[in-house]
Amino acid sequence: MPMTKKKLIVRDANGDIGAELLAAVKQMKAGKAARITEVKVCAARQAHCVAGLSQTPFAQKLRERAGVESDVRRKKQ
Repeated sequence: MPMTKKKLIVRDANGDIGAELLAAVKQMKAGKAARITEVKVCAARQAHCVAGLSQTPFAQKLRERAGVESDVRRKKQ
């Protein structure tokens, strides 16, 4: 539960921020983090990372590939 503004002021006036930060780091290292955030990477971003290309060359490759696929679709019709 969050502290009230009054309690925060009292804590900050009497507290040792260095000790609090050290305790927080020890908790995280012990696997006792208050929150864990997982970020899902979309398929395009994952492919971009695997390809090892910067954004512009990767976008050009995508456009080339899209052009090939649209040509194939046109030929099938």
